[in-house]
Amino acid sequence: MKDELFLRGEKVPMTKEAVRALALAKLELHRASHLIDIGAGTGSVSIEAALQYPSLQVTAVERNPAALQLLDENRQHFACGNIEILPGEAPMVITERADAIFYGRQRRPPRRAH
Repeated sequence: MKDELFLRGEKVPMTKEAVRALALAKLELHRASHLIDIGAGTGSVSIEAALQYPSLQVTAVERNPAALQLLDENRQHFACGNIEILPGEAPMVITERADAIFYGRQRRPPRRAH
């Protein structure tokens, strides 16, 4: 899916198209029944997985309130009924096991000394 299709927000991370394609292929979701997307951000990984595999149960975990709002808007925009959104820290809110886990992590450039 093209990055431009997703609703975006300032300071809400999104896994880019090329990374999503590679990650979803490596996760072998055709064999999975449940994916957990930790640090879901805009929901790009969750949504693309949910659309590619309609029988897949997807759990999107996110702690950032702005990202949670955008994640829900994207879930509605793409009509993904197989995505459950869990607000909070992953170790505290995940109660089920999954066949596949994607851990999205925002990378920040190192600070430079002046």
